[in-house]
Formats: sequence, structure tokens, C-alpha cells
Amino acid sequence: MYRLALILLFLPIPCRAAAPTTLPTRSVRIPNTTITFDMVKLPAGQIELAAEKPGQPLRIEKIKPIWIATTETTWDAFGVWAFGRDLPLAQRIEAIDARSRPSRPCVPVLHEADGQPAPSMTHTAAMLYCVWLSGQTGRHFRLPTEGEWEYACRAGGPPLFNLDAKMLDAMAWYRENSPTDDQPDGETHAVGKKQPNPWGLYDMLGNVAEWVDTGGSEDPVVKGGSFRSERENINSNVRSPYRPRWQWRDPQDPKSNWWLTDAPFVGFRVACDDDPPATRPAGK
Repeated sequence: MYRLALILLFLPIPCRAAAPTTLPTRSVRIPNTTITFDMVKLPAGQIELAAEKPGQPLRIEKIKPIWIATTETTWDAFGVWAFGRDLPLAQRIEAIDARSRPSRPCVPVLHEADGQPAPSMTHTAAMLYCVWLSGQTGRHFRLPTEGEWEYACRAGGPPLFNLDAKMLDAMAWYRENSPTDDQPDGETHAVGKKQPNPWGLYDMLGNVAEWVDTGGSEDPVVKGGSFRSERENINSNVRSPYRPRWQWRDPQDPKSNWWLTDAPFVGFRVACDDDPPATRPAGK
């Protein structure tokens, strides 16, 4: 009986979706454009994270109330900054100098279309987009921390492991359901087409993996898996740092700060603090 109890203790337990929760929402418009995106305010809480390295203890992170985008950042929202669409026409060519804003990708980017998640993102591009968006809106936009991202993904619940095939198919684009005739290895899909999690957040798992900040304790990582991930690699805990093969075809030396030529499966979503940068304590 004791042995049976141990076996049952370590068997994987299928994850079930929590009941939907109504949270505060708001719509953000990028000034001088018609582009908007929606955000949800997460309640304060606490989350237990896996150890960064084998043998290290679990990490406990307290989560303050923050706003997080309901979808991954889209091409249309990213392109306003990346391609100088916020500038007068005469300034656009001059502004795209690969120092202040991204240059055009040196290889075609998968599905460069409005409504699609902005893919092939470096961590630098994602961070500087947040800086630009903060300046445009007067709010403090940034990437979520790993703890905030997992807290949002789990909707305050336990880790999302062992999602059954039906539930995963309803929530995420991944290797088994993303291939098309044109893209047999899979492709990104327009954001917000799958079911949201209980906090109203779409595509937290799959579609594009999302950059998060690790607080400087280690290199930034992407979370959640992507349209190229197999089912067992789609969960709230999966994480990966930058890999050199993500820029294998990039002919530049050093490699581009802006684009991952061979990682169309990497993107990001934005988070936002209530207080704007001008009122935040120094160093925060």
C-alpha cells in the first residue's frame, strides 16, 4: 500500500482550466495612430518558480498589481516604431539607421502582416520598443519578469502541466496544429484566435515564445513554447535562453541587435506599471 501511494503521488495530474475571473481592463491607443491593444490588470499575489539551475531551491516571487497585454505584440503595433511610421515621411528613411530603430530584416520574416505577432525579436528590440512606447504614452511599459509572466500564464493557479490534447488545442498554436500547406514546419497565427485563459489572456502558450526579464540574475529567457514546440514542451514552466542558431543565417558580424533571422517563433508581450516613469523611485 505504501509503494502504491508513492506511485500515485508522482503520477502526472492533468491540469484543468480554472473558472474565468473578471479583472479590470483598459485599451491603449498608440498616439497619432489608429492602433490599439487591450490590457488586463493582474491582482497582487505570490508565485513559486522552478530553480534556475539544478540543485538550487525553488524561488518565491511576490507579484505586485501590474497591467499585462491580452495578446502578444503584433506587427502593426511594433511596426509603428520599427519602421518609423510615427515620424513625418521626410524623416522616416533617415531615422531607420539600425542604431535608434531596427533596420529591415536581412532575410524575409515569416508572416509580416497586421494582426500577426511580431516575430524574430531579439531581447534588445523588445526592450527598446517598450522604452519607445513609454515615451509615446507617458506610461511605464516594460517586459514582464519571469515571475509575472508565469503568474499571468497560470492565471494565479498551479503550473500548467499535462494539458490534455483537447484543452491544449483550444488554447495554443503548437507543432501538431500549426502546419499549413505553405509552411509544413508551422507558422504564426493571428493573435487572439484561440481561447483565453481565465484572466482573459490569449496565446500565453504557443504561437510565439515570449521574452521575459530575469532581473539580471541570468540571461533573459523566452517562455511558453511556440508554434514549433511539441506538446510536451508547451507549458507554463518551459524556458529557453538565446541560442546562437537563432541567427545562423545572419551575415552580419556582430549579429543584428534587432532580428533573429532563424527564430520566427520568438516574440513578446508588454507589461505596464500604474505609475509613469517620471514618478517612479530612482533605480526602479
